[in-house]
Amino acid sequence: MGSGLDIAVAEVFRTNSARTSIFRGTWDITDLMTWIWILTAKSAERAILRLLSVTSKGFEKQDGAKIIPTAVFLFLLRRQNIPARLVPPLLSFAWRLMQSCEREFTPSSISDGKTQNLHRKSIVYPPPDDAIGMRTSEFAVVIFRLLKIANETLPSAYESIVALCCHYLDGTNFQRLTPTFKLESLKIARLTYIYNSILRTLAVPAKAHPFQSTRFQQRAQFRVLRRMKDFDSPLIIDRSGYQGVVSVQLRHTKTLQEREWARMKAKSWPPWKEEKLGLDASIDVDHGISRAKIALTQAREAGYAADEWDEAAEILSGWDSDGSPTIQKRAYIRGKPIGFGRRMPRVTDNGPEGSVIWAARIQATRTLDEAWACFLTYKDQSRDLSQEVCYEMFEKIVFDEKRRRNQENGHRSQHGEPRRPLPGDGKEVLPRPESPKDSIYVRSAPPSYKAFLKHMADNGIKLSGKFLAQALSNANTFLGGFQVLQASSCTLQEISIMFNPPCENVSGARHPWLEDVPDYIISAFIHYLTNFAPIANDRNADLDQRIPTGTVIWNERLWQVVTNTALANATTKAQSPNFTKKRRINPLHRALHLLFHVRPRHRRPWYHVLSALARPMAVIGMVSTIRNMKAEDIRTWTRITELLDQMHEINMHVDLDGFLLVCSGLEKAIFAAEKLRNLPQTPHHLHEVAGGVLVDGLPLVKDMFYGIVGSKKAYGDFSVQLRSRESQVENFNEKDGASAASPSSKRSYNIMAPELFIPTLPTIPHPAHFHAFIRILGLRRDYQGLKEFMEWMSLYSVEIHTIVEEAMNGPRMLRRCLTATRVFLEGSWIECETNGSGIAANLQPAPVEVVQAVEEIVERNKDWGGWPTEEEVDDYCQHGQFI
Repeated sequence: MGSGLDIAVAEVFRTNSARTSIFRGTWDITDLMTWIWILTAKSAERAILRLLSVTSKGFEKQDGAKIIPTAVFLFLLRRQNIPARLVPPLLSFAWRLMQSCEREFTPSSISDGKTQNLHRKSIVYPPPDDAIGMRTSEFAVVIFRLLKIANETLPSAYESIVALCCHYLDGTNFQRLTPTFKLESLKIARLTYIYNSILRTLAVPAKAHPFQSTRFQQRAQFRVLRRMKDFDSPLIIDRSGYQGVVSVQLRHTKTLQEREWARMKAKSWPPWKEEKLGLDASIDVDHGISRAKIALTQAREAGYAADEWDEAAEILSGWDSDGSPTIQKRAYIRGKPIGFGRRMPRVTDNGPEGSVIWAARIQATRTLDEAWACFLTYKDQSRDLSQEVCYEMFEKIVFDEKRRRNQENGHRSQHGEPRRPLPGDGKEVLPRPESPKDSIYVRSAPPSYKAFLKHMADNGIKLSGKFLAQALSNANTFLGGFQVLQASSCTLQEISIMFNPPCENVSGARHPWLEDVPDYIISAFIHYLTNFAPIANDRNADLDQRIPTGTVIWNERLWQVVTNTALANATTKAQSPNFTKKRRINPLHRALHLLFHVRPRHRRPWYHVLSALARPMAVIGMVSTIRNMKAEDIRTWTRITELLDQMHEINMHVDLDGFLLVCSGLEKAIFAAEKLRNLPQTPHHLHEVAGGVLVDGLPLVKDMFYGIVGSKKAYGDFSVQLRSRESQVENFNEKDGASAASPSSKRSYNIMAPELFIPTLPTIPHPAHFHAFIRILGLRRDYQGLKEFMEWMSLYSVEIHTIVEEAMNGPRMLRRCLTATRVFLEGSWIECETNGSGIAANLQPAPVEVVQAVEEIVERNKDWGGWPTEEEVDDYCQHGQFI
């Protein structure tokens, strides 16, 4: 422990009064040093492990005091970058902490003797009545900080946190000596505020995969609503609580009824119901009322007048304010509703409608023409253009151009077509209807990407915030991205330093010109650079052949900024004429410099660079020409490992999205390493580097995967314990469960084991992650690893089945995983080798007993569809890439 900390501790204990104040309980200097040891850990992971080790034998000292005060635990919950795999142990600690605070309830402590209404046998007293107790405010802070951690790392933990809250925040705990179920008005107001705040907090979109995580938020909100209803005097849902529920329902997947209604909508606008079968005549408008619309209706029936946020939510739920239908859109409203920190004006009949409403109308469209017609109507009614409305229109233009590019390039899946989403399920923009009677009239054609940005500049709108990030990430050309920056609120100094960041950042502080640039703008700029990372044209180049690479810059002004000479020429007039000499740079190299200088604390910019490095035929060199592409693939993998080391230094943990990128980079490096080792002209040093990739790559990926999802042994044993506990609870309910009329049946959750709410699998991968992992195991001929991985999949087959059913292409991707497993185990791809390298000729398939064991695992899980057929194997070998 450093000398600075020693001096600080000595200063604290300099006087007797300070020592008496700090140790007014039964703690001593040893306890204080234990707390310091926990809180001064360099990483959140190490701090949590230290906390768990100190409390492994209990939470109380021999004299009855807490080993770890609540304040230490609260301070620990403020740590950043807590890995997902440690959230379940952290939740288990919270449950055990609250159980340790419970004290046996003595009926004699109640003055009026009304104990028949109290169904608890133990309660939590607050200090100073109980030295190991807890206050309501402390417990609330624990809950909200745990919810924040779940939002950032593990949304599946929401239900466990909410169950903890509902179990203890019942009006009897945290009270002075006379607990009773007869709640006073002050207690009711406090409980109402806390529970509505939880509903509001649960509505905040998750940091990663905000739409896929909605099912966990919905489940937790429903538990909170049931608990609010279970009080003897049901708690009132306030406006922010209703809006929190509506926000979650807007992002949730459509129900079967909502999907049926979406299929019945006409292609014309407004999309009224179109009867396609005779049975459709019996379906009325009430069939099209979505869950979000129902929640909004209930809020109005409760007496809350609609404001601008409510009107926008109603439009996204499928119905406009005039009663005409729209497209039910999975989205979240960027404006904050009342109770979320900003008050929106009430919508009036006389005044113009706000920008949030028009932004929602543009979102709730299917085609670019429909969105453009809505935007033109907004322009006719508004004097000034709103940036949030322009953002939604710009997003429609960007995704329409992406759709047209995909059609022109003939993009098609190699393994069958996925299930097509319905309008509003995603950000996809549909093509205009082929029939003229279904087309919408617009007085002018929708603009292109560049034309719309010019239109905004002509109206005096400078790009900033999320709009700037979106425009920069979707720039069509390198020069176009620079022009976006010129039209933004960024200064010339900020633009120049982002193109030319300092190479080193020893102090950890950013350059002064970057201090005011938000992290999401830097992330978008890195994304812009990596979008134009050079790609080699010839993968099979010989060792002595040079290949032109890099991004060519023709514009003189852009070249000045890129070469850091723009500030010296800032006094020159507008743009210098373009020049004809080819000048090249490598944007990927500059993205790496910016990333290493800023070292952002969120994953997205790191993943932009990882994605560029993992891209086929990516070039990392600074010069304008490269030599052998196989050696370049090895270099990009080396850079990927350097990035992982940098992330580890700042306690940034890779999640499944990063794992997928690492697998792509390693697969590319494995192909290159296998071929270089079998080429006689390969230099000795390159031969050694290639051998290092083959030796070190597989263990790295295996440790990363099982570290993200949890090791098979630890979580496998935990899962078995849970199943045993579940059966015990079910038997208890069947044998001793009270009837519906019994008062205790209202609070049956009190008998539930805490572990039942803790996620057994910290993170549930998508089949795409499985496929990437299987390919790495198969390419390195780790047949025992494939068998262990299939055993792991079988152990968590229920959780995996949930993800497969929710994903649009889930069943197709799962079959692809199983097919790849059989191909690599049986060596079916060896017969299909066509590159003539001769590498596959020396390879052997897996032992027969391993293949049989894996086949038994697949056949045992009926939801997987059985062992892959010969046709599936032939199709995979034909379209797959192998050594």
